[in-house]
Amino acid sequence: MLRFLDLIRARAALVTAVFIAALISGAAVVLLTPEVYEVSTLLEVKSSMIGPYSVSVASTIRQAIESGVLNAKIAEKSGLKGRASLPKMRAKVLFQTQLIKVYVFAPSRDIEKTKKALNAMPEVLNEEFPAEDASYSRKVSLAVEGAQRLEKAKIDIDLRLRNAALSPEMKSVSGDLTAWVGDLSDTLREYASVITDGQTQYAFRIRMVAAPAVSDLPEGPSPAQAMIAFALLGLFAGFSAVLWRDERKSEAGKRQ
Repeated sequence: MLRFLDLIRARAALVTAVFIAALISGAAVVLLTPEVYEVSTLLEVKSSMIGPYSVSVASTIRQAIESGVLNAKIAEKSGLKGRASLPKMRAKVLFQTQLIKVYVFAPSRDIEKTKKALNAMPEVLNEEFPAEDASYSRKVSLAVEGAQRLEKAKIDIDLRLRNAALSPEMKSVSGDLTAWVGDLSDTLREYASVITDGQTQYAFRIRMVAAPAVSDLPEGPSPAQAMIAFALLGLFAGFSAVLWRDERKSEAGKRQ
């Protein structure tokens, strides 16, 4: 330890030079690197029915946002110049909800541009993921109502057959008719159920529930933290340079 301190004192000029160079580099990085802020918004995938796809829809939309495949349309809707003008968009589905947080880390000069892009996003998403067709939904509802009417008719026919005095042959025909009505009712009800579940992934609308907002503080280390980090790096580099010079000097002495 004492030898190391002696080396530091002997090479104080080298340590000081490396330390100052690190501080200058740190100051240059702090001055030339723009402050980055988080610009975020909150979207809701508002479902009109519950089904097997209701949970995965939000995740599918999150993947579409992060992949960048919609950037060109978002840029066009927001009046920006091409998809290259958009920063990297990130998204996450809030736990056990149908809310999606979309956020972007943007320098201060791009904040307004980023807000425009986020404001245009719901319209683009609703075009790419269209909601369920209302007329189709009505057809499904009519099929369900028809199945319910047939079920009631089957019950009524069963009661009337029990009370009617029919020949054995007529009873057989009436029984077959009742069974056919029951089978048709079950088939229509299953069909309506399958169609309804299959269309659940389109039974939603995407809307913005929180306008784009900017974080109060910039992301990343503060200028003071950055300067401290570069100062510590300068000390480490200076001490390393002193040890390296001493080792080279020792090797040269051994060769002589």
